[in-house]
Amino acid sequence: MDLGKLGSLHHLPESGAVDPRQLRETEKGQTLGVILPGRNAARNDGTDPRTWFRQIISDELERASIGGETFAETLHYLLRNDRNANCPNPDCERTVEISQPGMRGSCVCGEIVLPSDGLRIHEQFDEHTSAIQCHHRVMDTLETVALINSLRYLVGSGKGRKAIINTAFVMDGQLAIFGTIAVLARAVKTELRRIQELISEERQEQTKRMLDARSKLFISRQLRMTSQALAAAVTDEPVMGGRAWTTLLCDDERVKSALAIWLNSTLGNLLRTCYAQITHQGAPRCK
Repeated sequence: MDLGKLGSLHHLPESGAVDPRQLRETEKGQTLGVILPGRNAARNDGTDPRTWFRQIISDELERASIGGETFAETLHYLLRNDRNANCPNPDCERTVEISQPGMRGSCVCGEIVLPSDGLRIHEQFDEHTSAIQCHHRVMDTLETVALINSLRYLVGSGKGRKAIINTAFVMDGQLAIFGTIAVLARAVKTELRRIQELISEERQEQTKRMLDARSKLFISRQLRMTSQALAAAVTDEPVMGGRAWTTLLCDDERVKSALAIWLNSTLGNLLRTCYAQITHQGAPRCK
C-alpha cells in the first residue's frame, strides 16, 4: 500500500471515510514482493541470489519433518521415477540427476545439484524481478509434501491407520494440478492410492459397522403436526438414517409395516405425544 498516497485521500463529508475506489488504487506497491528474499538478497561470500534461494529450500526440506522421515526424504521418494531435471545453471542445457537427501551432486559445467532441484522452482527465479511467484510455489510444495509426509508416518502403525480413517485433511487450493506442483501430481496420486489400500482393512470394518446400521423403517424425530405429513416411513431399500429420520432396526417385515401404519395413525400420534421425552415448540421429539 502506498502510504504517501493514502494520506492524501479525500474523506467523504458525511462519514469521514475515504472513497473505497480511491483506497483500492493505493494497493499497487507490491510490498510483499519487495520484502521477500529474492534479487534483493545477497551473501557476503558472493553467492548469487538464485543459488542462495535454491540452498535455502533444500536446507529447509532436510530439516522439516512432521513424523518419521524428513520432507527431503519424502520428496526424494515421490520423485523416484522422475529424478532427472535441467541443470540449475541457466547457461547450461544439460540434464542432471537429482541427488539424494543430505548429498550434493554436480553437473559437468560445475553447478551444484541439490535434492530440491527436482521441483524446478529455480527455473521461475529471475534475478531481475520479484520472487513472489517462486515463494508461492514453495508454499504450495510444502503443503503437499507435508501432507504426504504425515500420511506416510501415520500409515506405518495400526493406530496411525485408524487415525487416518477418522481424520479429514483439508488443503487450501489445488493439490497438484498446475505449475511446479504438476511435477509431483502423478506421484502424489499414486502414493495416496497405496495408502488407501493399506488402510482398506480397517476401513472395511468401519464400513461394515455403518452398513449394519441401515434399515427400511424410519421415524421422524422432530414431528410437527402442522407441516409434516409422515411420522414414520418404510423404504424399499435399506438406507442410512440421520438427525431428522432415525433408523429403527427390525428384521420382521410385518412388524415394520404395522409399526409404520400405527405411528402414522391418530392413536399412534397421540401415544407418541404423551410419551415423547422432549417437546420443542409443540413438536414431540424422540430422544
